[in-house]
Amino acid sequence: NDPAFNEEWKIEYLKEREEFSKTGIPTKKSLQ
Repeated sequence: NDPAFNEEWKIEYLKEREEFSKTGIPTKKSLQ
């Protein structure tokens, strides 16, 4: 398991979740 990749993913995930809680609209990425 690549820690750098995990960090990247976690940051992406947190950004998406923040977007979602602001807009109520899930981003395209989380729908895939």
